[in-house]
Amino acid sequence: GGAVAGQTYFLSSSATLVHANIADGDWSAWLDWLPYAIVTGAISCALLNAVLMNKGLAEFEAIFFVPMFAGSAIVAACVSAVVVLRETTKLPYWRMAVYWAGVSLVVCGLGILAWEARQASASPSREISGDDEETASVTSSTSTESLRQDAEAASKTGV
Repeated sequence: GGAVAGQTYFLSSSATLVHANIADGDWSAWLDWLPYAIVTGAISCALLNAVLMNKGLAEFEAIFFVPMFAGSAIVAACVSAVVVLRETTKLPYWRMAVYWAGVSLVVCGLGILAWEARQASASPSREISGDDEETASVTSSTSTESLRQDAEAASKTGV
């Protein structure tokens, strides 16, 4: 969550600084090292997130990992916005309740996704008999041949 929340923090800080510079017409803040460190932090976190995404996709199914990664990013950004950036201090209580209800909904969705993934991995896998193995081999080669033919047809038609 650190790289995800870090990217949100760095990008928000950079955007706020640039917006203030444009509004005021004063770019003197860029004479200091801090804005460059913030932009470097945003780029570093983005690269780290790309590495984490690639490693996660190599280990888990995309249908599981991508929503978990995105949902974690959303939750980290929401918590960071409240705790670190204090962007919700002026919101009325009813809007804060709705905000946290939305965050809770995302967390519940992540929990359901994780629970279903655990249930799927805990279910016993059936053994492949000799007949099933032969059928799987024929189906696989048929699918591969079908994909090859589709690719050749697409290249001939220019699609």
